[in-house]
Amino acid sequence: MKKTDKKDNISKKKLKKLSYTDIILGNPLEDVIEIFLYIAVFLYGIFIGIKIFNSELNNFSNQLHWIINYALTGIMTLILWKKSFKTIWAMPALRINMFMWISLIFLFHSELAPWHFFYILPVTTIYVFFIGHNIDMSFIKKNRLNPALLTKEVLAKQQGFYLYLIIHILFLTSIYFISNNFPF
Repeated sequence: MKKTDKKDNISKKKLKKLSYTDIILGNPLEDVIEIFLYIAVFLYGIFIGIKIFNSELNNFSNQLHWIINYALTGIMTLILWKKSFKTIWAMPALRINMFMWISLIFLFHSELAPWHFFYILPVTTIYVFFIGHNIDMSFIKKNRLNPALLTKEVLAKQQGFYLYLIIHILFLTSIYFISNNFPF
């Protein structure tokens, strides 16, 4: 069954009520690669966390930063798993959470200070929602839909994953470059 066939078989009223889980279950495997990447990043992030807390870190301040970073990420992950999958906003929240885990892994492997996470999180949140909003607005314009549907219906929220990923990798790379060339 093609993706368009599934959409054509669902009335607009039912489409508005679809949860994120319903959308994912209705998509072919190539559209769900993001979920598999999220699971891999989450599991590797947990592994890195165990490795960090089992090792002797430089000082208490450094250890405290890692604890706070992992606590924030863990709490957001639990909230996401508990509540977000029932709404159309699950995809942006899932992407933010995945990029939090990627950022923790990046900070560990690049040996940058863990305090960088405190500005990575808000910047990531802002650009995920900004890009999602722009994708939705272009979807509305392209399909000549009512702009009021932006927060009420499933629009293009599941699109643009590779764009998000490329932007996040460029963002982390720029942090690494700036931190190594212009130490604070």
